[in-house]
Amino acid sequence: MIFIIITIISLCDIFAYLIGKKFGKYKIFPKISPNKTIEGYIGGTFCSLFLFTIIFLYYNLKDLSLILYVIIIIISSFIGDLYVSFFKRKLNIKDLGKLFPGHGGVLDRIDSWLFSFPLSFLILYFNQVNFNP
Repeated sequence: MIFIIITIISLCDIFAYLIGKKFGKYKIFPKISPNKTIEGYIGGTFCSLFLFTIIFLYYNLKDLSLILYVIIIIISSFIGDLYVSFFKRKLNIKDLGKLFPGHGGVLDRIDSWLFSFPLSFLILYFNQVNFNP
């Protein structure tokens, strides 16, 4: 399950970056995160949903609530990313750590997970979402 969450978030981040770089015109929250675009966010969301749908169909998963679950993960990962960006701006911090120079540090690699993981576990616990075919 952790692998699925990380995969969904990573795909969304990668596609949002690529699509935002290529087609991005409209900044989504320029004061918080100036490089994020509406086109990138929408593109990342749709690409992630499309790839998850292929996985969903390939493994013949029956629980349609998984699609809603993926949408919630994507939205919460975006909120986590903005949350960390907001505090980095407030504290005048460009990079947190030197492990990934130029990428905002380690925290920028996991900022999307901050809201997604706790929310995912709550959803799975209370709704018994089933990833088994």
